[in-house]
Amino acid sequence: MNILAQRVRDERDLKVLELLDAGLSQQAVADRLGITRGPIVKLVTDIRKDEEAQP
Repeated sequence: MNILAQRVRDERDLKVLELLDAGLSQQAVADRLGITRGPIVKLVTDIRKDEEAQP
């Protein structure tokens, strides 16, 4: 993945996390960002895996 594509993805992921933190459901976040719920589920799953891996 090139640097620009990674930056766009990072910004989208940050926005997703901000909206989830504000109390929106995964579906509401997807609707607001005009994407499917799949990337949101993957992001949340990856974060949970990372948290579980930390001592």
